[in-house]
Amino acid sequence: RASDADITFRSRDDRLLSVHRKSLETSTGVFPPAERVAAAGDDDDDKAVSLSEDAETLKLLFTFVYPWQHPALRSSETPFKLLEKLAEAAEKYE
Repeated sequence: RASDADITFRSRDDRLLSVHRKSLETSTGVFPPAERVAAAGDDDDDKAVSLSEDAETLKLLFTFVYPWQHPALRSSETPFKLLEKLAEAAEKYE
């Protein structure tokens, strides 16, 4: 978790992932609205927004909301099933 991230999500496999609200606002169209999202520093994990994807998929997806160089997704290094889940999540959250 980034120390200055301000949104917390809970993956299907019960892992918490924190990201920066501004990055989500500028990169996506349908992530949950701000009033449904917990601050990353909150102690109450129940405030995290639950998503249906697993942590591995969300972690990879969240790398694409930031303006730095994105990871290379070579088929020889990234399992096809993960790429498939990433594509579905990217389409879902556009």
